[in-house]
Amino acid sequence: HEDGTGVLWVGTDNGLHRFDRATSRFVKYENDPANPSSLSNNRIRVIFEDREGSVWLGTEGGGLNRFDRATETFTRFNHNPSNPTSLKSDYIRSITQDREGSLWVGTEGGGLNRMDVVTGRFRHFVHDAQNDQSLASDLVRVVYIDQEGTLWVGTGDEGLDRFDAATETFRHFRHDSRDPQSLAHDWVRAIRQDSRGTLWVGTDGGLCEYRPETGNFNRYVHDPTDPVSLVENRVTTIYEDRGGVLWVGTYKIAQTRKVEDVAAPTGYRYVAQGIEPVQSTQRVAAVIGTRFGVAYAL
Repeated sequence: HEDGTGVLWVGTDNGLHRFDRATSRFVKYENDPANPSSLSNNRIRVIFEDREGSVWLGTEGGGLNRFDRATETFTRFNHNPSNPTSLKSDYIRSITQDREGSLWVGTEGGGLNRMDVVTGRFRHFVHDAQNDQSLASDLVRVVYIDQEGTLWVGTGDEGLDRFDAATETFRHFRHDSRDPQSLAHDWVRAIRQDSRGTLWVGTDGGLCEYRPETGNFNRYVHDPTDPVSLVENRVTTIYEDRGGVLWVGTYKIAQTRKVEDVAAPTGYRYVAQGIEPVQSTQRVAAVIGTRFGVAYAL
């Protein structure tokens, strides 16, 4: 993650790393059991910078951390069973911020949490089997706010949800094996809206293009007979660079497509297990980590 000041942050299973451009070296931050102001857990799952410039870290089992640039210390926000306004789960998967400044935190097992950054209190949105307009699943993999301010929630087992802020209810989009225009799979790993306003959803069943006029999806999936189809269906990352190229990261390979080509798609370009430069006069525009390496758009 590159923040608004140009600092590059890298989250790993072995702590947080900040790249110092002056020395071309990394500064490492890790958990110190004797220091409550250190990073709460070394397994970083998400890095997010809010509009005020604060850097937030979501960890695997250590809750949420806010980094103080001046003191280089961390403030921790953890689940506390005796506090109903604490974080619901310490397993963080995704973070975003709405127009009012609240943070939305997607957790594994604790549903969706909205944080008041002033008070540090959380409100929980969880699945209720008695309410079909509640969150579809407490296993939240990704949270995303689109250009209209709408919150989308991708789950790990029950598809995609759209949050209605006025009624505080959720509309569900799920895979239906009988409907080829439904969501391709109920495991959602990525959500991204491109510069044209198209919402893309990465699932374990391929890439989906949301059609708001019908509430349906166009699917882009792997076809073994088509060499320019999606190389595999487990889409983990979607990113649009400054040149209008849409990057699709999967478990094994990253692929690219010009956003302008979406209306009449002709195929994908593969960047397989390594680095392939793309002609450009700009500096690195995108860095996508795949399961087996890193792909760069230059």
